[in-house]
Amino acid sequence: MSFCGGFTTKVMSKRTFACIVIVFLGIVAGAGILWAVFGTSRISIAESDIQALLARQLPKTVNEVTIERVAVQLADSRLGLRIELHGKVLGESISAAVSARGAPRYDVKAGEVFFDADDVSFARLIIGSKTVIGEGDSPAGVAEATSSTIQRLVEAAIKIYLATQPVYRFSDDLMGTVLQAALADVSIQQDKLVITLSVWHLAAMVAIFGLVCIVVVYLIALVRRRR
Repeated sequence: MSFCGGFTTKVMSKRTFACIVIVFLGIVAGAGILWAVFGTSRISIAESDIQALLARQLPKTVNEVTIERVAVQLADSRLGLRIELHGKVLGESISAAVSARGAPRYDVKAGEVFFDADDVSFARLIIGSKTVIGEGDSPAGVAEATSSTIQRLVEAAIKIYLATQPVYRFSDDLMGTVLQAALADVSIQQDKLVITLSVWHLAAMVAIFGLVCIVVVYLIALVRRRR
């Protein structure tokens, strides 16, 4: 550590201070270079791209409910889905068409964007051979308690499906890391999912990383000096 040497046990020398400044400026400059290479102010994912991504993963079974088809619509800052499904719940064969709406959610740890459904409604529900919802909502001869429980279980399965089905994933490389560090917001604008990026977010992440590196360098040099 000859370049970063010169520590005293009490006061940091001018040489050490210069070393820290150079390291910090180098890290910030590195962030600037990364942004110049990979930089962009936003990433836009079209409705058709989300539709194609979800379609490639079907059919998908969650809690004995099999999701067969999903139609996507982005509007009014929300994701709208029409989901067709079938399965066996509480020992009953079911078939349903369900509408769900929700907002985007970014999972920092996974580096993925999901949708959380907060509004689920049934356009059609058939239990066994009896229509419970749809076709004029005529009486079906199915116990109301059974119907309500099945609806709750189907709704739960849909929410689990959406919470575990990413609609966008950052790549596991340098570019993906830079973009994740610069992420400022995830929203729906018109008919697109928009990921907004900020150079200030990237600079803040780099600055924190740089400060940690500087502290580590200082402590290592201090320990060596005292030996």
